[in-house]
Amino acid sequence: MKAKLIAGVLAGAFLLGAAWAFGPEVAQDLFATVAEFVTGGME
Repeated sequence: MKAKLIAGVLAGAFLLGAAWAFGPEVAQDLFATVAEFVTGGME
């Protein structure tokens, strides 16, 4: 469980960087993909 939390924090930091580098549209797509992976992995 702790590993998922750490991965989530790292993904969040990465997404912030992606939003700054590539723009919000790309970051939103990445966020949706990561959120789907994380929530799917929780079940």
